[in-house]
Amino acid sequence: PRDPKYTGDAESGGAWWINGAASGYAHVNVLAVWAQSLFGAAVTVVVVDDGVDHTHPDLAPNYVPRLSWDTVRSDGVPDAGGRLDHGTPASGCCCGANNMALVGDGAPVLDAYCAVGVAPKARFGFVKTPSNQADFQESFALNYRLAEVDVYVCMSGPLDNGRVLEQPGAMTRAALARGA
Repeated sequence: PRDPKYTGDAESGGAWWINGAASGYAHVNVLAVWAQSLFGAAVTVVVVDDGVDHTHPDLAPNYVPRLSWDTVRSDGVPDAGGRLDHGTPASGCCCGANNMALVGDGAPVLDAYCAVGVAPKARFGFVKTPSNQADFQESFALNYRLAEVDVYVCMSGPLDNGRVLEQPGAMTRAALARGA
């Protein structure tokens, strides 16, 4: 990967979630899906996490501002505020776009700036929630633009201290039921 911010596992090409078998990591076997020319072009995703650098070269081509919201500032710019976040790499794992080229037979070739996503042609939005979000923020995020979204990827949620996993609040449980 050529991204100076990238800190992943260089041995697996940085894409262990795609080709983990090569290095013993768990993976989603997406190479077999890509071999069928399925890259997520008809899919719309909303990632829910702590902020995103939507200008990142891997994310900008697929980012849809209209599908994005910041529940902290109540505006449409869910950025990370100049700090390192979890939402940018999480979005890249899902929808990272710029590093994929197809050779003559349609097989993907990874030329990673950072790392290609599982669905490199999927459109995506982002809903920013704080790590200590209130029930209403989490429920809002999980139903944001519900009629336009196929998949929600939720990286935030109740706090987990390693001993006790907090369950979702009543509003979030209702949002999950609506979305399912």
